[in-house]
Amino acid sequence: MTSFSKYRPFFVMGSIYLLLMQVALVGMVFTTGSIGQSDFRMFYAGGTLVRTGHGDQLYNYEKTAATESEVAGNAGASLPFNHPAYEGLLFALLSLLSYKKAFCVFFCLNIALLLMIFRLLTPAAAWIRESWAALPAMVVAGFLPVAVCLFHGQDSILFLFIIVIAYTLLNNKKEFTAGLVLGLGMFRFQLVLPLVVFLCFARKWRLLAGFAVTCLGAVFLSILVAGPHSLLGYPRYLLLMSAGLRSDSQRITYGIWPTGMPNLRGLIESFCSRWLSPSAVQIVTIVASVVLMGWAIMKRLPFEMLVIAAFLVSYHSQTHDAVLLLLPLLKYTIPALVSGWKRLICWCLLVASPTVLFAFRVPLAVVALPCLAFIAAATGGKASADEPSRQEGAGAKLWTRNPGSGRA
Repeated sequence: MTSFSKYRPFFVMGSIYLLLMQVALVGMVFTTGSIGQSDFRMFYAGGTLVRTGHGDQLYNYEKTAATESEVAGNAGASLPFNHPAYEGLLFALLSLLSYKKAFCVFFCLNIALLLMIFRLLTPAAAWIRESWAALPAMVVAGFLPVAVCLFHGQDSILFLFIIVIAYTLLNNKKEFTAGLVLGLGMFRFQLVLPLVVFLCFARKWRLLAGFAVTCLGAVFLSILVAGPHSLLGYPRYLLLMSAGLRSDSQRITYGIWPTGMPNLRGLIESFCSRWLSPSAVQIVTIVASVVLMGWAIMKRLPFEMLVIAAFLVSYHSQTHDAVLLLLPLLKYTIPALVSGWKRLICWCLLVASPTVLFAFRVPLAVVALPCLAFIAAATGGKASADEPSRQEGAGAKLWTRNPGSGRA
């Protein structure tokens, strides 16, 4: 058996380093974010268009770019509004304020959501509290994607909040309600839909029914906001952005850099784009994503690990989307066994890698490697007789087994 408390000095020093880096980063960039050099400008401009009755122009890049320059200034690059139209209703309310005030309000809202997320994920896994009582709070405060999300005014913390509520409801066997909540996260559909695929194989039909109900509501609201033509216009807009990433100028225009994505797409793009054509890179990415999803389903990974798998196979993920990893980092249990050190190392790498890679100017696509390592380590090792399935985490309840059957 291994006592995690002996690692306390390591966790204390590591947490202090990550926290100091976090504070410095937020302090340096908060001022630039509040004057328009952040992703929040596209949300604010989208909200302005919705509030002023021009929601049908949300997917017109020229119109949104002009609106961003008008309401947020020319300090930052103009970014396309590439989210479902119903999300514009939230930012329509914020657009009643000036840009700076709206940015500060959304910043405070994200902080409040983080506190609620921390409360929902408390208590953290027992091994974390055994290592150091303050470690759960330090993980949240020192995780680089949190800072990136805060100073860019992104909505990824809101998305994490939705996932955590759905996770809590699922563990309380309120599947239909969990599905209703999960559907609210369709503004990050590239992350939600892989989770839905996993839930299909786990036979969570009531959850899927609730998810479908909310999705229909989101589609209805989007039609009201952006008009019926958006049902086809929005997918075409996304395809245009995906196909229009052949040069650096196009990547700057759309604010999308595949090599900076901390997922399989970013990892494969970073290592293979020099030797393979763009089409071949796409094919390799699709094959790798299908293989990972199939492996995760066969291994019956708990919900916490499925969150990481969904993050990796998502076609479009940015650094701020990695806040989603706080759920597995805080809730996945590492058994106090000799073999548990592998999972512990992978856990530490996953926490620290965004900050370390950022400090050494290494492409953040490399974050996908500790994600893969953590999932792989989570499937290895054996539990002792006095440690039943608790080492798999609360998410192990996701899968149901038929007596005498090896199938889920």
